[in-house]
Amino acid sequence: MFAGGLDGILRAFDVDNGSILWETNTRQSFGTRNGIEATGGSIESDGPVIMNGQVFITSGYEKWAEAPGNVLLVYSLDGN
Repeated sequence: MFAGGLDGILRAFDVDNGSILWETNTRQSFGTRNGIEATGGSIESDGPVIMNGQVFITSGYEKWAEAPGNVLLVYSLDGN
């Protein structure tokens, strides 16, 4: 199971025992293909979408003084 937090951390959990299997900090700057600066922040309003071996997540939420940002991130099981 994947879940994001207000701290900008995206985590994968073991569904059997709840242990954290993987995590990454999305609250940082990212390089982009189009050269427009992208910055992650809080993960709040929507959860991860999983499709074809990839995990899609938006990072950056500004409501209630959380960490703003403007990035859509894609992670894959094979690292591509």
